[in-house]
Amino acid sequence: MNLSTACSVALNSTTLFASSHFISPRYEEAEKEAEHHLLQKRGYYNYIDDVEISRPIFDLGPEATVALVNRLWDANYQDLALGGWSLLDIRTHASMFERAGMAVRHVGDLERKYILAYAFYSDAPLIPIPKEEIAMYRNGIPRSKIGSVLNHIPQTVRQKVLQIIAHLEQRVRIATSDEESDWARIASYLCHSYNAAEVIRDIARKWNYDRDCPLPVGVERHPGTSRLVWKKTGEAFTGHV
Repeated sequence: MNLSTACSVALNSTTLFASSHFISPRYEEAEKEAEHHLLQKRGYYNYIDDVEISRPIFDLGPEATVALVNRLWDANYQDLALGGWSLLDIRTHASMFERAGMAVRHVGDLERKYILAYAFYSDAPLIPIPKEEIAMYRNGIPRSKIGSVLNHIPQTVRQKVLQIIAHLEQRVRIATSDEESDWARIASYLCHSYNAAEVIRDIARKWNYDRDCPLPVGVERHPGTSRLVWKKTGEAFTGHV
């Protein structure tokens, strides 16, 4: 009898329950939360063009990241030699431009360098080499295998990324005099891994950037220059590539 009474009471309570009385306040709460300022869309000022509203530096995608890097390396900013800073420094200094809506022309050369480094780190690496391949070629990569590594670069930006390798070598080497740490830093910018240093160094030494193919066997690019030399003798290579 007690069980029957309990069931009757439960059924009666369910019948009397008005779902709208429960759900309606929840809708009101959700609407209020959606109006919170942290959930509102915000425009970001374009740091290069100074006027247009655009996306933040973060998550630009390879095409836009390459475009930003090249714009910072245009004729006005040839002195942007990249030194070594901690990721915390880069994120702290560069992200403040997003929050403040500042433009590149409003800041000094050091801050521009932070923006440049921040662009490299704020999306997938421009040369996304899998960890397994980085480990495989940690001590260097044969020129016959370089093409397979470069195939990880999106085709739409591959040629431009190859040119960025050359630009980075010049600008990082200008800023420091430690070749080993220089290549580790360049690898960090491009691959987000210091362990890819030897891979990137061999690409710079053994790859023809313009034709996107290996240099002839025994020929390599002199560090920090576009000059080609014979590896064994150091004499200038005068043949065709």
